[in-house]
Amino acid sequence: MLVLTIRFARGDDWLTLPEIERHAGEAFRALGMDAVADDDPLSVERLADYQQAGRAWVAEDAGRVVGYLLLDVVAGPRTSNRCLSTPRTHDGGSALN
Repeated sequence: MLVLTIRFARGDDWLTLPEIERHAGEAFRALGMDAVADDDPLSVERLADYQQAGRAWVAEDAGRVVGYLLLDVVAGPRTSNRCLSTPRTHDGGSALN
């Protein structure tokens, strides 16, 4: 059973997040949006900037980071910048579905 825990991102999460971002980008390839799929993930330094500003969260399943959310402040109300899903689970489904 999938039980997600949402928490603030930590420094030890940064090595996992680019892999999640690359995997999430592959969904765009199936839609003919190769440029989006081929976009480079954010750098570890940029991810750390979000964390230090208190604007980065991760979703965990059984202690494994399976997704993340980065928040940008855009002229007033906060809006999500990147909300990325996860590597596939062992049964072929997305861990966040």
